[in-house]
Amino acid sequence: VIDIDNPNNMRIDWASTANDTTIYENNSLTLSSVISNASEGFEYVKYEYRGITIGESSITPFEVEWTGINTGEYSVVAKAFSDTDSLLATSSILNINVFPRVAPIVDAGQDQTLTLPLDSTIFIGSGSDPDGGSVTFKWSLLNGSDQIELESTDTKNLQVRGLLSGEYTFNLAITDDEGSISNDQVNLLVNEESTIENIEPEITLLAPVADFVLQEGESVTISAEAFDTDGSITSVNFFANDQLLKADNIPPY
Repeated sequence: VIDIDNPNNMRIDWASTANDTTIYENNSLTLSSVISNASEGFEYVKYEYRGITIGESSITPFEVEWTGINTGEYSVVAKAFSDTDSLLATSSILNINVFPRVAPIVDAGQDQTLTLPLDSTIFIGSGSDPDGGSVTFKWSLLNGSDQIELESTDTKNLQVRGLLSGEYTFNLAITDDEGSISNDQVNLLVNEESTIENIEPEITLLAPVADFVLQEGESVTISAEAFDTDGSITSVNFFANDQLLKADNIPPY
């Protein structure tokens, strides 16, 4: 059977975008197509959904950048037209699902109170992307003396040194791989040095036991218990050869 309007049985197929493609709102998507058996007079390709034009292209591979896409389900078609705007061929339907962006989850940790001469602490933050993407961390000082030292500001755990008495607020910003940012704050109160003698906290390593033998490639769980008779434990830090392994501020440590 020969189509009078399409005597060459011209075809238009999708070049790269797969059916049931999933993206997030406001992202962009490149649409492209391949022409087979082009009819005489073929001029350009138009991309549409529900009769709404996304864009047109007359140059192989007939690419159109679709930007600012709102949440929803779209059924897109590519249409080949002649130089007189006659329809020559229509592609199969390309289904595209656009989901709303989900902001990353962030937790800057627990508020803390210290008393000088203790002038350093660690804030244990966390963050994740519900969409399954990667995240980056960034700590900053929002309130308090800028004379203090901030270390590891691009990791989830912030180390603070050189604290002076006063109130501090720190911000942890989480950025996911789609550029969405979430923030959370944590507060620190540093009291003046007490005139009452401070009793050092007691800490006992529970595991591993003394002379524990660990084979290469194996893992081990390290745990401890800590008590402070004249205050509270704000953080327990685990070290191996003076290198910080982990800081924990919630028992059991």
